[in-house]
Amino acid sequence: MAKVVRKRLGDILVDAGVLTRQEIEEAVQKRYPDEKTGDVITRLGYATEAKVQDALQEVSGIPRTNLKQYNIAKSITSLVPKDYAVNRIIMPFQMEGDSLCVALADPIDYITIDDLRLMIGKNIITYMATKQDILYAIDKFYGFSRALDALGIEEHDTQKKFEMDDKNEAKNPMVELVDQILANAVSEKASDIHVNPLPYAIDIKYRIDGMLTDEMHLPKRLYSQLVARIKVMADMDVTETRIPQDGRIKTLVLGKEIDLRISTIPTVNGEKVVLRVLDLSQSTGEFSALGFSNKDRDLLTDLIRKPNGVLLVSGPTGSGKTTSLHSFLREVEEPEKNLITVEDPVEYKSDHISQIQVNEKVGLTFASALRSILRQDPDIIMVGEIRDLEVGEIAVEAALTGHMVLSTLHTNDAPSTITRLLNPNFHSLKS
Repeated sequence: MAKVVRKRLGDILVDAGVLTRQEIEEAVQKRYPDEKTGDVITRLGYATEAKVQDALQEVSGIPRTNLKQYNIAKSITSLVPKDYAVNRIIMPFQMEGDSLCVALADPIDYITIDDLRLMIGKNIITYMATKQDILYAIDKFYGFSRALDALGIEEHDTQKKFEMDDKNEAKNPMVELVDQILANAVSEKASDIHVNPLPYAIDIKYRIDGMLTDEMHLPKRLYSQLVARIKVMADMDVTETRIPQDGRIKTLVLGKEIDLRISTIPTVNGEKVVLRVLDLSQSTGEFSALGFSNKDRDLLTDLIRKPNGVLLVSGPTGSGKTTSLHSFLREVEEPEKNLITVEDPVEYKSDHISQIQVNEKVGLTFASALRSILRQDPDIIMVGEIRDLEVGEIAVEAALTGHMVLSTLHTNDAPSTITRLLNPNFHSLKS
């Protein structure tokens, strides 16, 4: 365990050259009642939280921790009341032997550390984490604990066999549990939620930045209630479990308008459910907010403003292809230009763009829609995805006849897109 140097934060920051003694004195004078020194320093803009924690780490040797890498068990959160965790800005996250590891925004809050030691009767190992990460972890894991408590779930081992038990269905706790799963997904900017039925458990995963990550494991006896709750929200047939189904949910999560596309498939362990998460509050996002460097942003701006050509965005599922294309459209959207899209599905809606929803049941495919669009005198065409050779050929012909075509290709990166397009043996662009 790191040896804690019992110095005041102000002295540490002055010794580290982060603040002057005069700035510390001014911060003390401007501090609100019960406000911590670190909070007033960041509030006044004297130093960032990162600089404060850098100085604390250098002097105290207390390490940082990333709370997002932990799936914190209910047995850990039960040791510290939620109100106490919120008031002190702390998060217990794991046991090391008989010692409790606790993340603090202020790791030299000796009063809290000593109080915790007496309150739970265990040695405390302190780590640093940002205030934002701690508050997020509190909301996430204490929220799950509350819902699981109401459902009568104790600490479980996923190797243990749980019997199916739907007799004691608790509707409100299940609603709360699903809401918490959705809220965490939105907070972590997940593009997809996977509900995987295993022989003896339910595996919840999020796709974040293109990678699937474990979120939590639930006992199998909650499976029927969990899937039923999702199906009810999506207006799907709860009684049909033998065939794939699709549904859609529009709801508010954390104050944001969220569009969820639901897909179920039957497996030997039960229905697997995948929810595509679309944050509609980002639909008005500007091109400049995509995170490109100045050089790349200028290059892309020049490309999308050309009078004709084909611009392809590639990347794995959930990497932001559609979001990027719609940001490009917003960048070039002008009253003098005729913008038309063909998509499956139409995810971001715009009042000033003509958008076509693919409907293969009635013969409205990407190819047929694209041919019709060319007769509508378009300036810029967006094709949601080039799925096959026919669509690719029409897109190229459109570009050669004076149109700008924006589209996506389901490859992992730009080099593999070129390789695939140049492959003389390929018959389909669809992955």
